[in-house]
Formats: sequence, C-alpha cells, structure tokens
Amino acid sequence: VLYAASTVQQFTEDSNLGSFRTKARVARALFIVPEILRGAFLVGASSGSGVLMVRERDSGAWNGPGFYTIGGVSFGLQMGADAAQVIFLIMNDRGLESFYRSSAKLGLDASVAAGSEGGGVGVETSPALSADILVYSRSQGGYMGVSFEGTAVHVADKSNEAYYGRPVQPVDILEKGTLRNPGATPLLQTLAVLTR
Repeated sequence: VLYAASTVQQFTEDSNLGSFRTKARVARALFIVPEILRGAFLVGASSGSGVLMVRERDSGAWNGPGFYTIGGVSFGLQMGADAAQVIFLIMNDRGLESFYRSSAKLGLDASVAAGSEGGGVGVETSPALSADILVYSRSQGGYMGVSFEGTAVHVADKSNEAYYGRPVQPVDILEKGTLRNPGATPLLQTLAVLTR
C-alpha cells in the first residue's frame, strides 16, 4: 500500500502527465499497480499486483484498498522488456463493476483506452472520450507495442483477507466503507490531495 501511495505521488509530480491529474479528479476509482513486469518477442506477457481505491459518490472520500492481481498474454508486433508503474483511471460505473467480479478482462468487460501523455502507453485518441477505463504508465525499458486489451484482473482474496483480518468481498471494502486499516492512511491522504 505504501508503494501505491508513492506511485500516485510520482504520477502527480510528473510534469508530462498533466491530463492524468485532470482526469483523476473526476474518476470513479483508481487501480494502482506499482510495478507490472512486461516482456515479449512477438508473444507478450505481463503480470503484477495492485490496489483498487473507490470514491464515495456523495462525500468524495476514498475507500479501500482492495487487492487485485493483473496479467495477460498478447500477440502481434512487439518486442522488449520493461517494468512499469501503471494507474488505471476507472471513469464510470461500468468500468468499476467489472472489478467487482472475481475476474474481469479489460476490453471485454470494460472498454480501455490509453491516457494521453502516458509515458510509453500511447496517445489518447477519440475512443478514450467514451472509454470506461483510461490507462497511464511510467516505464523504463525497451518495450514496444504496449497494450492492455485482453488483460485479466483478478480479486486477490487471500491478500484482502490478510489485510482486513477476515474474508471480505471487494464491494464490502470499496463501496460500504465499513472496513478500514490504518496502514492505508498515507494512500488515502495522497489521493485526497490529488483529487481535491
């Protein structure tokens, strides 16, 4: 969770990510992946873990974190390897509801577009105007042809149970706001500053 707070802070301070800050202020939720490992030679693979934070409709306060894993395989013209920080801005209820399932596939359960100025993700195009999820990344390495279409996201039940001390469902953590862990305070404070 501390790595997630640091990731948000780095995105906020990155002068190349002005549109990230603007769109984060109106996002319904953020899925923060402090490190996703990617590699490919024609067939690509990626994997990582992250936390989902959801904003309350009325108060604007943040709930979470909910723990998830992310990974996928892709085909096409791509080569290289890198480690990236990625933040998914979930812009509406359709995008958020896909995360409440035990697993979801980006691009199938919710539409995905690259956020503009996204440091290796690509340039925002017209589909991003109506996308459920916008993806921003900061990466180092030589990866070309990055895409999160078809990437699978799974609820990390064991991590959620360990963090909250009992079995929980994502909706209990993220919508009801009744489950808290003091360790999330730095992340909650960072998000409050970003989206105020």
